[in-house]
Amino acid sequence: RHGITVKAKRSGKIKAIVQAIAGLLIVMGPVFDVWTGDWIYAALSWLVALVTAASAVEYVKAALSAAAAAAD
Repeated sequence: RHGITVKAKRSGKIKAIVQAIAGLLIVMGPVFDVWTGDWIYAALSWLVALVTAASAVEYVKAALSAAAAAAD
């Protein structure tokens, strides 16, 4: 359908910030993994995956609501 929009959500902005910080930390990993070990890469990856999934759920809900409202 055309003309259905979904506004940007706070979760999308949080997701972008988490992804940016995690990406930076992963790129800088060799600097600090002496203290943290390799587990930090998996932890950051899981954090990004969970935040992304939560954001996707919110956007899908909003899109379904917008589509239902447009159908009425």
